[in-house]
Amino acid sequence: MSEYKTTQEYDLDLAAGRVDLVIASVNYLKVAHEKPGNSNVVLARPQINRRLLGRGLANKPV
Repeated sequence: MSEYKTTQEYDLDLAAGRVDLVIASVNYLKVAHEKPGNSNVVLARPQINRRLLGRGLANKPV
């Protein structure tokens, strides 16, 4: 697993086939999917949301 500092970094790796999966904002991924050279990129479902992952610690009152 790797963390990218910019979206441009994983765009390049996706286009080159160096990564199999990127988890990012669905809004950004829709835009990236439409960029030239990304015709082999597929948006998969389900989208990850609170129902899938739960509330988490960040949303618990202290």
